[in-house]
This record gives sequence, C-alpha cells and structure tokens, in this order.
Amino acid sequence: MNAQIATTAAPTRRWQIQISDRADLVFSLRDYFRRLGVTAEVGSPTLVELSTDRLADEIEEYVAGWARVNGAPLHAEQVSEEAQAPMQLLVPPPATAQPPRLGELLIS
Repeated sequence: MNAQIATTAAPTRRWQIQISDRADLVFSLRDYFRRLGVTAEVGSPTLVELSTDRLADEIEEYVAGWARVNGAPLHAEQVSEEAQAPMQLLVPPPATAQPPRLGELLIS
C-alpha cells in the first residue's frame, strides 16, 4: 500500500508583494504570511518577499483577504528564479579607490 502512495514535493515558488504607499503595514503583512506558515521577509519599505510551495490561487486569496481587511491595495507577483539572476549582475563591483599619496595630501 505504501508503494502505491508516492508523495511528491511541490516546487518552491517565490513571490513579491508590493504595498502601495503604506510602509507602515509591511511588517504586518510579513507577520500575516508567517502565521500562515509561509516564509516571508521584508525586501524594502513597501515590499514583502515570499517563498512557499503553496499554489498561486491560495496565495492570491490570502493577498486579497489581507488587502480587504486592511484597506491597502497590494500587488502580488510570482517571481521566477531566472528573472532574479540578471538583477544581481546589474550591481557594479565596488570601486577600488587608491588612497591619496602623501605628497598630494601635503600640497592640499
């Protein structure tokens, strides 16, 4: 009987939820998703990032319910892993500035 029942792990999906002009609610939204058992982190003053194996319909239902209760418009978007990789390449490497030479410091 156990051989017939195969458990398959659902893939982990990443989401970004943007709160429109309400930075005061970002931690409340993060905590809401954490109470639902979803991994949630604050990404910016108005952005919460989720990582979960829940279905899109379920996440969208949670978002709609929270927005309705709190009276704050939200924008939820599922993010693919491929879309995140190029963003990391957009950050330039730190500039390696040489300290001024002693003679330049004395003259200035």
